[in-house]
Amino acid sequence: MSSYEDIALSIYEDELLGQENRLKQQNRRAIMKKKLPPYANSMGKFKKDEVVICTGSRAWQSANRVTWQVKTPKLVLPPEDDPAAYHWPVSGRYCQIWSCGEPEPQETLFKLTKMLLEFGAIKVLLLDTNRPLIVIEPDLSMEAAA
Repeated sequence: MSSYEDIALSIYEDELLGQENRLKQQNRRAIMKKKLPPYANSMGKFKKDEVVICTGSRAWQSANRVTWQVKTPKLVLPPEDDPAAYHWPVSGRYCQIWSCGEPEPQETLFKLTKMLLEFGAIKVLLLDTNRPLIVIEPDLSMEAAA
């Protein structure tokens, strides 16, 4: 290759790298613009490495119960909200998704699970009295517990 081709290739690679960095910055800004889910501001007062995410028609009531999961932070996915609308502060935590009352559609729960893993959850448990326990880990493998 001539030196001219080397220079052209170097400029092209620099331009691609610059585009990639700009996209990464745009993605970071888009994530930071998302709102936090309800009760996320109280997460700092808990030292546990787990979090409960309340979903379903009674999500708000369950999250407000003072006698349930007292030492575990709770977040709420408001009924019928899109999980992708939130910045989930779950990095390095084990997450339990509790369906409270009428459950959210299964697609919503799986989308929430995907979002939690994308935001750094170690493991996600889907807990619903009408379904078997489902454990999902970051490699997106699923195991149904009997």
